[in-house]
Amino acid sequence: MPIVRGSSMMSLGTWTARSTKYQRFINLSNVFMLIVSTFLLFTSGILISFYHLTKLYFWSWYYYACPMCILALGLYTFAVSVYGFLISNQESRGLISLIAIFLSIAFFVQIFSIFTAFELRTDHHGEDS
Repeated sequence: MPIVRGSSMMSLGTWTARSTKYQRFINLSNVFMLIVSTFLLFTSGILISFYHLTKLYFWSWYYYACPMCILALGLYTFAVSVYGFLISNQESRGLISLIAIFLSIAFFVQIFSIFTAFELRTDHHGEDS
């Protein structure tokens, strides 16, 4: 069954009756990514504006890299989820494959973000002992 055009703009009852399972999966994953991107942007905003973590770069570059990586990842995830919503009613495999590529890039950036967070914690706790 092909993906129905314009089904993302329908009411909930009509959408569930006419949309395909792939369209539902893409839209649900986009909603999850919007929630995650909001959390990442909020967390990086707190680290940058409340804790002023970027101003401590003279101790270690992890103090600057960690919040900036989280901020970049939040903005990137938000952009990918908006792109996913825009192409969710298309039938093109190429456009849907681009989401997989974009999410793979986000995965590697997330791995780098986790690495910088652990190194920041190690660097901070190493100073205390």
